[in-house]
Amino acid sequence: EAQWEFAARGPNETMSRYWWGDDFLDGNNAMPPRRQFGTKPVRQFARNPAGLTDLLGHVWQWTADLWHPSYQDAPVDGSAWLENGKDGVGVLRGGSWNNLARIVRIGSRSELARDKFNYMTGFRIVRAE
Repeated sequence: EAQWEFAARGPNETMSRYWWGDDFLDGNNAMPPRRQFGTKPVRQFARNPAGLTDLLGHVWQWTADLWHPSYQDAPVDGSAWLENGKDGVGVLRGGSWNNLARIVRIGSRSELARDKFNYMTGFRIVRAE
């Protein structure tokens, strides 16, 4: 979860809602309106300062962490938090195409049992270039 957030915020570690600022509808970086299009092909939006695209608003993305309701006692080295969490429940980040703008932001997180599936949840494939 910490690695996902670091990647989403970029090397400047912005504290805004989105890597491009606090305004959801800011030019080429904005996600399409809720429910209008569903998921999109990759790289439809501008890259963040880390060179990554599509971290927000396509599908909720699984992280390796177990669900904890807060960050109290979380690892400080960026490693996955796998101890003392909600058994069998993982952490999702990024929001989906079916969420309102207030949900589709870097700081949003959600929980889901790891053996469940829905049309708003997926994973991110990363290719090193």
